Amino acid sequence: YYYTMFEPAGQRQPRKKQFILSGTKKMSSDLVVVVTGANQGVGFDACRQFALAPRVAKVVLTFRSPDKANRAIEALATATGKDKSLFDFVVLDLDSRDSATKAVDALPAKIDRLVLNAGAVTAGVKNGVTATFSSTVGHGILTEGLLEAGKLQPGARVLYAHSEVSRWIPAFTGLQPCCMSIKPGQDLYSKVTVGRKCLPPCFCLPATNQLGTYGYTKIVGGLFFSQLATEQPGVYFINVSPGGVFTNIYQDFPWPGGCFIRAVSCLMVPLRIMHPVDVGAKRYVDAMLVEDFPSKFESGAVLGSPCGCCYYGGMGPLTDQTKLGCCASAPYLKDPALMADAAAKVREFGQIPGAKAIERG
Repeated sequence: YYYTMFEPAGQRQPRKKQFILSGTKKMSSDLVVVVTGANQGVGFDACRQFALAPRVAKVVLTFRSPDKANRAIEALATATGKDKSLFDFVVLDLDSRDSATKAVDALPAKIDRLVLNAGAVTAGVKNGVTATFSSTVGHGILTEGLLEAGKLQPGARVLYAHSEVSRWIPAFTGLQPCCMSIKPGQDLYSKVTVGRKCLPPCFCLPATNQLGTYGYTKIVGGLFFSQLATEQPGVYFINVSPGGVFTNIYQDFPWPGGCFIRAVSCLMVPLRIMHPVDVGAKRYVDAMLVEDFPSKFESGAVLGSPCGCCYYGGMGPLTDQTKLGCCASAPYLKDPALMADAAAKVREFGQIPGAKAIERG
């Protein structure tokens, strides 16, 4: 069973997992959907749900290797009962500028929905930035390349996978850094090149620093795509967190954070800290397919879980993270000065010239 994301807390009723999107008009199959990071977890289940949506004509997945792609497509065909011809794949390594550029050429001529899901909590440095942030730079290269090539046309939607760890989460107190925010004029460069380092009076375990680096990656990445929303009025950009979902993202967490989360994962859903993977994936699918979604949330918005007495983790109806109305609210996620600075940094790291603006159709 699942709960639709747009119903008030007191009115939500369980429904069987049919995943027929309320608000989606019955139209001919015409949409081409591209999903990065689709071999497992939220990305895989989002592809499964897209394949079951009547309006979707093709689901294109990106992978680092053809072997992984073929295995995932086989699994998706089995899970959905659809013919394998519904799916296709393109090789993409987001840590490589050359690979992202080649993917722009290899992807379909017209992309209606682009889901930028790939990413991980990884230690180390790649291409002069944290390994965690490297995939965000790759997503920037890919997206602006598709815009410049005319493959994202007026009416297209682009989703960047955000995260609630970009602001304070009550249930994660002790695992997050003591200060999780960015102020206008603050240096963004160090946040995504050397990572998050705790200073006194905070005491941070290695897992806390790594989670902080991941959080700042999502802050800067979201700011970049929010800036694209202002530059590209013809395309709908939205930052969506899948919420708290237990996937392999925690496997690379250093001790004791990863061990703790894995040990108590069975309790996360009944304690209302996390929700099942398919519910997190449905957030992506709603944002990409529900007809009136852009009228609910403006282009460039940052969406995630609510925060309050009943919502202290990463679950619940999609809510604008800059308007939470509590101490967890994160107005810096849509600060115009930070958006412009983040865009400049991502373009600097990726050597991206910036695409010509696409006006509304």
